[in-house]
Amino acid sequence: MLRDLRAQVAAGDPRDFEARVKIGAANDLYEQLTALGDGLREALGVSYVDLERADGSGVVSFEQVRADGEKCARCWKFRELGSDQHEPMICTPCANVVRAL
Repeated sequence: MLRDLRAQVAAGDPRDFEARVKIGAANDLYEQLTALGDGLREALGVSYVDLERADGSGVVSFEQVRADGEKCARCWKFRELGSDQHEPMICTPCANVVRAL
């Protein structure tokens, strides 16, 4: 299933980290995808995933749109930048990593 979703991302526009995907999944698949947590977003290689429970079976809907925010200079994901005054060009998760170094 992940391979099929990743193929849809790769074939769509916008692609990869420029994308936010919205997935409607039937109950059993919804539970499996939810269990992946942020790993689902990483597996799909996008900046955001909006996952919704839907009636039917398998993937009921898939939409790919442009992600909000700006491109992080560290991870290249499109996120809100500037949460750290010392690192204004990176996102909050990256700022946390940089501070920990």
